Amino acid sequence: MHADTATLIDVLYSQNQYVIPIFQRYYSWRKSDWENIWDEITDLRDPEQGTSAHFMGSIVLDSQKQKSLSKPAFQVIDGQQRLMTFTLVMCALRNAAKRQGFEKLCEAIEETTLLDPHEEGNHRFRVYPRHRDRDSFMAAVEGNGKTDGRIAEALSFFSERVEQLEEAKTEKDLRNFFDLIKWRIEFVHIILDGENVYEIFRSLNSTGQPLSEADLIRNFVFMHVSLDEQDRFDDKLWKPIERHFEDSEGQLDGGALSTFFRAFLMRTGRYTKPTATFQEFERRYSGAMFDPEDLAIQLGWHAGYYDVIRGREKHRSERVEAALAKLRGLDASTTRSLLLNLLHRREEGELSDEDLAQCIEMVSGFILRRYVCNVGSRAYSRWFVSACRDLGNQPVEGLQSFLVAGREYPDDVRFEQCLLRFKLYQSDYGRHVLERLERSYPHKESADISQAEIEHIMPQTLDEEWKHDLGHEHERIHAEWLHTLGNLTLSAYHKSVSNRAFRVKRDEYERSKITLTHQLATKTAWGEDEILARGTELAGRATTIWIGP
Repeated sequence: MHADTATLIDVLYSQNQYVIPIFQRYYSWRKSDWENIWDEITDLRDPEQGTSAHFMGSIVLDSQKQKSLSKPAFQVIDGQQRLMTFTLVMCALRNAAKRQGFEKLCEAIEETTLLDPHEEGNHRFRVYPRHRDRDSFMAAVEGNGKTDGRIAEALSFFSERVEQLEEAKTEKDLRNFFDLIKWRIEFVHIILDGENVYEIFRSLNSTGQPLSEADLIRNFVFMHVSLDEQDRFDDKLWKPIERHFEDSEGQLDGGALSTFFRAFLMRTGRYTKPTATFQEFERRYSGAMFDPEDLAIQLGWHAGYYDVIRGREKHRSERVEAALAKLRGLDASTTRSLLLNLLHRREEGELSDEDLAQCIEMVSGFILRRYVCNVGSRAYSRWFVSACRDLGNQPVEGLQSFLVAGREYPDDVRFEQCLLRFKLYQSDYGRHVLERLERSYPHKESADISQAEIEHIMPQTLDEEWKHDLGHEHERIHAEWLHTLGNLTLSAYHKSVSNRAFRVKRDEYERSKITLTHQLATKTAWGEDEILARGTELAGRATTIWIGP
């Protein structure tokens, strides 16, 4: 390892090309980071600071060369964000000089800090970023105005700040400001020689933005891919994985990707803490037989399964998709490792669609039945992982045995009894249960329930007519049955009839296309007996929707 101090011009105006390897994160600095850099630059103008240099951290480089480049090229192990940011500051200064016709200054900035006039093609760029930032960054350096994303935002920020400078009014003043930056911004310049690059990279965190578990995993994988192969590996194998976790604007959700990696690891039955995802990944794939391409292919398959689990894509089997849709209505994130295991088994031919659907139905039944019966869910994060290990060669039987064995999977009798008196309206799953019950009825033409709201048949506020109809025990009946399954329905007329007498509501129910609601029109009165009878019937139906042991 060789270390010395170097000014910004020492770093950029050299024969070296600084390559940001693909295992680095995207350019990720934000406005607060740019403001800090700009404040530190402009503070250099303070006479009280004299001519002393301003330290801006370290730049750590790997001395390994790339075969594809003719000039010395170093991987930037630490300092990526700073190097790219100062390059964008230089772009803003160059652009300001160009707009004002300061041609010599424009040329000096460009040739000493941005582009090497003695090289051609990509070798011209003094800082050459990772594949995915490359086009936008190169456009900024070349000054053709075709930047986008975070790099475009940074360039715009610094351009606005340069425009506001008094020093930008004359060529001499702007040149003095440029000299101030290039000679008084200083770094510790470290070149590694034989050290473990990856271990050093992982231990460094100079930007104040900690690496996520997904960042560490990506870096680990790319460190096992030769430099000359990294662009191809990224394009063909890794980028397609990350696309599964991008938002509508193409921004990667690192948290979601980290969660996926954890589920992928746990699909084999070994529990991993969220903060230990990378540690487990490294432990599992550090052997000599580790093949990055094989791993990326596996991850690609499972990212596709993960989209199906999350509902971003539909399963090709209607039966399986229906089971998954039901599970998605529950808080079932702890089941994803198990679902990855089961979906992969289906692809490998170890399960039929019917078997897969039945397994998913059991998981839904297990979760909802325990919820209604007030059985805790704290152990789920470990249980569903352990189930992956216990499925055996007969996954349906293996899963049922696992769920039943000492894990309190409520049977039909217990579930019905609990659901009958369960305060469904005040729970997390009131609408989910009512919608699933509605869909369980045969329909020639299904009603649109997307705009329907949960309605209390016996209203939340009793007027005198309701008190009279319910009798002298109206307070007890109201308190005991108000929020229960038997007294709830789905209705688009909720606001207009919510507190009206039952005889008035019944006329609206008659016109409803929602079976749960339309059936109420056959009732002549509504009280405790009717609520109990309807609740009992619906609870019995629920046992066939959320299956038990």
